[in-house]
Amino acid sequence: MAENLSNALPPDGAASAAPLRWPGLLLGVAFGGFFDGIVLHQILQWHHLLSGLSEGRWNDLRILILADGVFHALMYALAALSGLLLFRRRFHLTLPGARDTLLVVFVTGFASWHFLDAVVSHWLLGIHRIRMDSAQPLAWDLGWLVIFGFLPCLWARRHARRALVRAPSCKGGSALMLLVGSTALAGALSARAPQMHPAWCCCRTPGTPGHC
Repeated sequence: MAENLSNALPPDGAASAAPLRWPGLLLGVAFGGFFDGIVLHQILQWHHLLSGLSEGRWNDLRILILADGVFHALMYALAALSGLLLFRRRFHLTLPGARDTLLVVFVTGFASWHFLDAVVSHWLLGIHRIRMDSAQPLAWDLGWLVIFGFLPCLWARRHARRALVRAPSCKGGSALMLLVGSTALAGALSARAPQMHPAWCCCRTPGTPGHC
């Protein structure tokens, strides 16, 4: 997906800034994971990573919070790997097309995370849904996917096409600072220790499987 979108950028800029694609994509995936963890796990408290598993130890709130922490640690690892790759390829930030390439692959990575989460976590593995307490979980899954998956992907493709009709930008450094700063802030927010409070349990209607 990232390759297709980036190929729509100006030929010179896309080629010279091509080494930024994978680091930008990984940074977008990490930001998507942090976004989900902060908004769905901590603010809205609609689910934990493993809320769909209700047997035995998986019904223990401490285990659910531990799994969320491991998930956030994985997102930290992806963000760190992206930062390392970007540092090693920092010369390419000064080349034509760097800003457009970074923005396109970052947003594509953010959208890709939501596609991956929906298909694998929601529908194949069933470890959680967007709203665990909803009588229509598929509607919430699809709505979330449209807003944070399809729409960002369409924006990235449109931005890549618009870059064809204007001069490529060399301001990759400022774009990188913005994207890395946003991801770092999201990571810091996700690291805040959760309160061991009953509200953290994604309860369902009494009598349904997995009721807390």
